[in-house]
Amino acid sequence: MRTIIIAGVGGVGSHLAYMIAKHSYKEKIADRLVLVDNDKVETKNLQRQFYFESDLDQHKVIALAEAIKWINPNIVVTPIIGTIQEYCSGMEIDYDNTIALCCTDDLESKKFIAGRFKRYIIGTCDRDIIEITTDAKEFNSAWSFGTGYTVIQDIAVNTIVAGLMLKVLLKIIQTQAKINIKLNLNELI
Repeated sequence: MRTIIIAGVGGVGSHLAYMIAKHSYKEKIADRLVLVDNDKVETKNLQRQFYFESDLDQHKVIALAEAIKWINPNIVVTPIIGTIQEYCSGMEIDYDNTIALCCTDDLESKKFIAGRFKRYIIGTCDRDIIEITTDAKEFNSAWSFGTGYTVIQDIAVNTIVAGLMLKVLLKIIQTQAKINIKLNLNELI
């Protein structure tokens, strides 16, 4: 049974959860999807996150878990209101086999995930620059961006990061390869 944890279900994480649920009809990625975040859906989230007006004032993990259950009822979805550190301190986790996807903008969460999990992906974006790593020891510049709303993001960049993280996830499930991506969208467009 494969468990995937998504830490942070905002701009990148909400779209990534949606993509995992959809892709799982083609190829099973996860038996269990754990969604970890402590934020609630606010109006400012609606322009770039996978939430709807009917989700306002709900915890993001609760709203997203309900949406994922509609998209793909074959995945067990566990919403956790809190941080990745809080979740891991209260649970017995198989750090060698659980895959952690870090979509949070919190530096401490990124360090925690990279230090605990054998397989993880950290995805970061700001001002059209995307960084994704499965090996933060070699590629720790993925931690260089700001936090919260000090970063500049939009729905296009968020969904690109989520899509790339899905592709990296599929690759590490098959090969456990180390993958580091740095992409400046301004150079492509």
